[in-house]
Amino acid sequence: MDTQYSLNYNIFRIRYVVYNYRLRGVRKMKKKFSYSQKTLLTVSFLLLSVFLVSCIPFDITEEKEKPTLYGNWVSEENTLFEINKDDTYGFYKNADDLSDYYYKGPLVILQGKEAREDLIITDEEWERLPLEDEDYIFSMKFFFEYLFSEGIDKSDNLYKDNYMWYFCMINEEDPNTAIFYNIETGVESVVSRNEE
Repeated sequence: MDTQYSLNYNIFRIRYVVYNYRLRGVRKMKKKFSYSQKTLLTVSFLLLSVFLVSCIPFDITEEKEKPTLYGNWVSEENTLFEINKDDTYGFYKNADDLSDYYYKGPLVILQGKEAREDLIITDEEWERLPLEDEDYIFSMKFFFEYLFSEGIDKSDNLYKDNYMWYFCMINEEDPNTAIFYNIETGVESVVSRNEE
């Protein structure tokens, strides 16, 4: 009986030691970090998270598509400016009659900052323009290659180095309307995009 009692006592004792060991381990873990240490760890974790998220390249603002001049533009005077993506143009005196009095040839278009530099627009002049975004201004040079007038091809009479130079300003609110200003003649044309 003593053996049975001592065996039960030893089993009880072992269970008690194991239980207290586990309990002390939990208590020790609870006491492992003080309140200030927990606060410091939490703040450090938050700062690290913010730093890592800030390193991810993403843009919250929606990037606007740059305006283009490509397409057909008709002025209030019924002049047609045909601006092609292959950097050629057609300038028709009458949008209703495309068979007579027109120029065709290569085209150079500069946009934004390059256009401002080409047109020599100062900061003071820029402030007076009704635009906020440089991408809405263009410098266009229409080089003469073909001239058809009065039913006759007069291309041989052209000076190939000459060009018509235009300053263009697209309306920011309505990108289908613009102002084309001929720098040499001073003629300003209000134009609208014609999708036909």
